[in-house]
This record gives sequence, C-alpha cells and structure tokens, in this order.
Amino acid sequence: MQLLDSPIRLFAAIITTFILALAVPIPQPAQAQTLLAEEAKTRINLAGRQRMLSQRIVKSACLASLGIERDRNRAVLADSLQRFQKSILALQSGDPAIGLSPEQNPEILARLNGISTAWPDFFNIANISLSPAGLTPASLQDFDVRGLSMLAGMNDTVQLIARTYGSQIEELPLILSISIDLAGRQRMLTQKMVKEFCLIDAGVEVEANRENLAASLALFNNTLEGLFNGIPGILVEAPNYDIRKKLREVSELWQPMNTVLQAVASGTQITDYERGLMVDNVDEILSSMNEAVGMYEFVRSTR
Repeated sequence: MQLLDSPIRLFAAIITTFILALAVPIPQPAQAQTLLAEEAKTRINLAGRQRMLSQRIVKSACLASLGIERDRNRAVLADSLQRFQKSILALQSGDPAIGLSPEQNPEILARLNGISTAWPDFFNIANISLSPAGLTPASLQDFDVRGLSMLAGMNDTVQLIARTYGSQIEELPLILSISIDLAGRQRMLTQKMVKEFCLIDAGVEVEANRENLAASLALFNNTLEGLFNGIPGILVEAPNYDIRKKLREVSELWQPMNTVLQAVASGTQITDYERGLMVDNVDEILSSMNEAVGMYEFVRSTR
C-alpha cells in the first residue's frame, strides 16, 4: 500500500505546489519594464543629488569659515558629508531601502569608482573647515577647485546614467531621463551660486567668481523656464499639475535671491542683508526643487 500511496502523495504535492505558484504574481515584461524604469529614475535622482552635495559642502565650509551662521553651516556641512558618502556606496553597491540594486554597467561603475578614489582627500579638507579656525582664503580656493573637480566627475556620471538607462528602458524615454537630470541639476546650481557669492565675499578670485556667478544664474533661470514650458527635443514640458505648481513655488522663492545675486555678479558690494538672505533662503529653495525632482520619479512614459 505504501508503494502505491507514495506516488499519489507526490503527485498531489506537485499539483498543490503548481496551484500555489499560480497564485503568486509573476512579473510580466511590462511590469519588469516599469520596475526598471522606477529604479533608473531613482538612480538618476540620487546621482544628480551628489552634484548638489559637492557644492553644498564647499558652500557651507566657506560660509562657516567667514563666520556666517557658523554653527548652522557646520551642521549642514557635516550632514552633507555623511549623505555624499552614503549615496556613493548606494550607487555602487545598491541599497534595498531606497529600491536600488548594485550597479551592473561597467562604464558607470568605473566613473563611480573614480569619485570614490577622489573622495577621501576632499573629505579631509572639509573636516578641517569644521575646526575652530576654519579655512583660510587660500585653502578655500584650493577646496573650491577640488569641489569643482568632484562636480565635473559626478556630472559626467549622472549624464552617463541618464543616457544609458534612457536608451535601454522602453518606459523611460531619453527625453524624460534627461529632464530628471536637468531638474536635478537645478539643486546643484542653488548651492553653487551661493558658494560663488561666498567666495566673492571672501575675496577669492573675485572677478572670476563674478563671471562664474553670472553664468550659473543664466543657466538656472533658462533651465527653470525650460522645465516649465519644455524645450523641443531636450526637455519635456512640466508633465502634471503638481510639478507645475512646485516649479511655480520654486520661482517665487527664487526671485529675491535672483535679484541680489544678479547685482553681486554685476559688482555691487555685499552687505549683511545679502548674507542673511542667502543663508535664510537657499535651503528653502533647495528643498522645494528637491521635491520637484522627486515628483519626476512618478511620471510615467510620455511616449
């Protein structure tokens, strides 16, 4: 009886397993594409944020070294250093908490590894700015050069990520991945402009930084308009009400800073009023722009 019973039980077990398996949803190609697109948008957003952090670190070090809201800017600096280090690891090795798997593309990994190699020296100088004395103008100039190098490396990396995934994933058209990249770049420009303002205030390469500030202002203003209205073949028009509303909010917050920074770029002297305006407003604009970028992660294909 046992000899006959065993095959019957085995067959029943196989049938039961098969039925249970049917109850578990198996990702179909469309579902898999959606998951890949969502992860890629998160990856572009996170890599883009690294550009912002490279400039936020130098900006905070500069303001703290000039004694402008020293404790506040040291806290921002320490937070930015921690975020940068954690995010570069997530981009390389993945982070399940934010839906990232390890990066598989060899070219992207090579770029990320280059950033990791340059990071310790950048980190060590940033830590000096946390000391009571802070950084001297000469040290600030050197730190800015390193920060711009870090920015260039991260910018090349995020553009590669946007192009690579925007070309490979059907549900992530290239124009949408580039729009996320350029929206994310706006966050970096908020920090870069205040950094350039601070370097002018510190007497570091004043004329060069006025020119840099003017260029940053033009890029920020043109991109903000392009994100809202679209640029054929380059930027998708703001795709939904929430994003349009958030971009209007960014524009309203931005106008007082825009006026002051345009004047500083043109050669006006900096007063405590302008210093206070930069410190009090820049993070609010950054926060609103960051929220706008996050909203793009929920945009479905515009094909």
